[in-house]
Amino acid sequence: MLLTDTTAALRLLVRSVLDDDERDLAGAPQSVMAAAGQGPAGVGLFLHRVEEQPRGVAGEPRSVRDTAGRVVAWQAPPRTFRLSYLVWAWSPDDGDGEYDLLSKLLDLFAAHECLPQWALSGCLETGRPNRLAAAQADAPHLGALWSAAGLGPRTAFEVTVTVDLVPAPRPATDRLVDVVDLRTSGRPR
Repeated sequence: MLLTDTTAALRLLVRSVLDDDERDLAGAPQSVMAAAGQGPAGVGLFLHRVEEQPRGVAGEPRSVRDTAGRVVAWQAPPRTFRLSYLVWAWSPDDGDGEYDLLSKLLDLFAAHECLPQWALSGCLETGRPNRLAAAQADAPHLGALWSAAGLGPRTAFEVTVTVDLVPAPRPATDRLVDVVDLRTSGRPR
């Protein structure tokens, strides 16, 4: 569950720097802002873009063999996806509180090149790095996201997580031949 596992890992990482009275909410900006209401300060995470990253020639599937050496499945090479999250904050005072929260998150993401091992679960536990990047120059203009959500612009940035997804092995469907008997019975015609 790539999207669920990645969002859960990112939320665990974010919670590690939030104070007890601050909260994190994941979802579309309009629903998060409605849920935030007049409550305590917090941060929002919205997965707004998923892209497969081209890797050139990814390679052919490799065979998976049983203890007798027979091919029982085919393992496709990993595929790389880039998940982009809109990150924003709110504060009851609408002043420096939002900037303080966003600064705390930028510091956090700057300190981690990858999602930490303790935050990983499910399909992310492959031993492959799950790279993090925040506020990159190639991020889209975020004002359009706020307009599309029907909300006024807010200070925000984008964080991306680049993940290698290892597909499940495909069972070998060809029946393997163990012995070929080339003897003929009877006389040739």
